[in-house]
Amino acid sequence: MKISISDYLLSQLKRYGITELFGVPGDYTLSFLDVVEASEDVKWIGCCNELDAAYAADGYARIKGMGAISVTYGVGELSAINGIAGAYAERVPVVAISGAPAAQAVKDKLAMHHSLGHGVFNNFRQMYAAVTCAQTALNYCDAQRQIDQILLTCYKEKRPVYIEMPSDIAKLEIEIDHHAIPDMAYGESNDESLQQFILDVQKLLDTSKAQMVIADFEVERFGFKHKISHFLDKVKLPAMTMNMGKGVIDETSEYFVGIYLGKISEQAVVDVAMHSDLALVFGGLFADTTTEFTHVNNAMRFVEVHPYYCRIGETIYSNIFMGDVIEALSDLQYHTDSVVASYTPDTFEPTDEDITQKRLYEALASTLPEGSIFIGETGTAFYGSVPMRLHGVCRYIGQALWASIGYAMGAALGSSIADTDNRSYLLIGDGSFQLTAQTISTIMRNNLNTVVMLINNNGYTIEKAIHGRTKHYNDINMWKYSELPKVLNMDDNASLCFKVKSERELINALNQAAATTDKMIFIEMLLAEFDMPWVLEHLADSMKSSDKF
Repeated sequence: MKISISDYLLSQLKRYGITELFGVPGDYTLSFLDVVEASEDVKWIGCCNELDAAYAADGYARIKGMGAISVTYGVGELSAINGIAGAYAERVPVVAISGAPAAQAVKDKLAMHHSLGHGVFNNFRQMYAAVTCAQTALNYCDAQRQIDQILLTCYKEKRPVYIEMPSDIAKLEIEIDHHAIPDMAYGESNDESLQQFILDVQKLLDTSKAQMVIADFEVERFGFKHKISHFLDKVKLPAMTMNMGKGVIDETSEYFVGIYLGKISEQAVVDVAMHSDLALVFGGLFADTTTEFTHVNNAMRFVEVHPYYCRIGETIYSNIFMGDVIEALSDLQYHTDSVVASYTPDTFEPTDEDITQKRLYEALASTLPEGSIFIGETGTAFYGSVPMRLHGVCRYIGQALWASIGYAMGAALGSSIADTDNRSYLLIGDGSFQLTAQTISTIMRNNLNTVVMLINNNGYTIEKAIHGRTKHYNDINMWKYSELPKVLNMDDNASLCFKVKSERELINALNQAAATTDKMIFIEMLLAEFDMPWVLEHLADSMKSSDKF
């Protein structure tokens, strides 16, 4: 069977669940985009800039499993590389497709536009090598194998890959061998390594008095949320998530304690951690922004379970897969007498007082509709929402490790495209918003009903908390935020906008948002400049006193 290289790439993207392609057109991509526009497999989502497209593909991938962008050589791919780096850091599988100069121009080392003019054309691919797990430059003779292998690598590693497509081969037809298309299975665990790991865990349990569970982001990325849920139902241990993995465990579960934040964890988490001497950690990363490199109980031992290996102390158990490990661990006997307090959602009673950070998150926790997707931007939005019990939320998106401000705006576009049945609620600060504000144009262009909640507190509050509380470099220019959607779209009815200051005004806006599901909602919230969530205050104090920053 003959098919164009572009059509084959699109068909294989769809095989991995990618039905939308984010990006910005460029002349080296136009032949490919002609095929995209005619495709029934993948729909084009044009963005205002390449960085927004990369952020959107990241948010999309967190919901659908994989995402993809198309950008042009040099100027486009370098604009997107920050978003791809964030996806690499946080194990988000994104396929970055870069349209490149024609193969003959490269061979002749011509001074083509968007190049550096010195006849070298592999330099940008080399830059992407640092932030992707695989790279390839497609050629006519081997295109099927290249596409098959790199997409499978993206799927298995849950990290970005880079495909360079010369403009003159996009529409060339190749013969496809359907028997050669690789299986998407992860593979099988090494029995000897798995058995030794389970045996060593059992030895720890023999001397342990009480155990607990910590689940983190790799559980989400590799699709093991249901396995962890079944595991907890069987072992009945108290369980926590970390901020990168918020939502991995149902926060209404009888086993859920709270968010593990090291020494600044809430009291319920501290009580369980101090009572336990062994923690089973599934897919965890202990970083400065997750635990400040601290633990509640320094005497506790950790059993780490990662996607392709496990660790106990200095011992590594290779070639065993998380899914198999979870099932094997389910057969062991555990015990604890820690008590997990039952959770009953609070009812928020609004007043005419000004909105505060504390009351904002109480209001959101009690009013978000069932099934919502919540996106918390780096800064007050992320650190305020992480401890919040989101009983109505089905998914949570935040970028704790890479922490690139402006990310969440694009991620909200991606999640809104990926899941049109469950509404996306974005909480973002004014400083972050100014980096990627154009994304609301793309949201309205695609008739999405995203709810954008903007915290207007006059600048970079997270930076002010860490250093430079009154410094000019932490200030930003004030915008008429709630009027911006009207400026960025010709149809005034494409959005519903609010500017609120009191609790009662906020609840009224959220109620109207819930009742208006056919358009984007924009809520500008006026908060005090130096009011901040308690987690951010503690983190900032730690950073100021640490020699690691």
